[in-house]
Amino acid sequence: LQFEPLNLLTRLPRLGFKTHLNQRYSHVTWFGRGPHESYADRKDSAFVDLYSSETRDLFHHYINPQENGNRSDVRWLAVEGDHAPSFKIKGSPLFNFSLHHCTLQNLTEAKHTDEIKWLSEPALFIDLAQTGLGSNACGPDALPEYRLKPKSYQFGIILSPMR
Repeated sequence: LQFEPLNLLTRLPRLGFKTHLNQRYSHVTWFGRGPHESYADRKDSAFVDLYSSETRDLFHHYINPQENGNRSDVRWLAVEGDHAPSFKIKGSPLFNFSLHHCTLQNLTEAKHTDEIKWLSEPALFIDLAQTGLGSNACGPDALPEYRLKPKSYQFGIILSPMR
C-alpha cells in the first residue's frame, strides 16, 4: 500500500485499512504487544509475546466510549472461526490491529457503553500507525513524536491461508 497525502495541515488519526469479517470469525492469535491494548505512546506494560483472544474480548469497556483495543508492534495475526477458513496476516513493517463489533461512528457518538450498538460481524483494522493517545480526554494532547503526520508512507501486508 502506498499513501500520498492531500495538502493537509493536520495529523492523521490512523493509517491503514479496514475490512468486515464474517461473523464466524471469532478468535485471533497474534505475535506482538499484549495481552491488553497498546498504542505508540502507551505500550511499556504490553510485552511482545504470543497472545490469543476471542474477538469480543479485545474491546475495552471505557465508561466514556472511545477508540480502544489496539494491539501494536504486531509481527503477524491469525484469524480463525467456526467453519471459516483461517488466515494469517503478516506486515512489513510491523503493524497495529484492532477488531470492533461496532462502528467507529457509533463508538464516537455514544456517551455511555449502553448506547453502543453491537454487531455480529467484526470490523478488522490493520494499521501501519496511529496517532498516540496522549491524555486528551482529560489532559494534554499526544506528544509531537507520537502524532501521525500527513506524509508519504509505504506499508505491505501478506494475507495467506492457514491449514
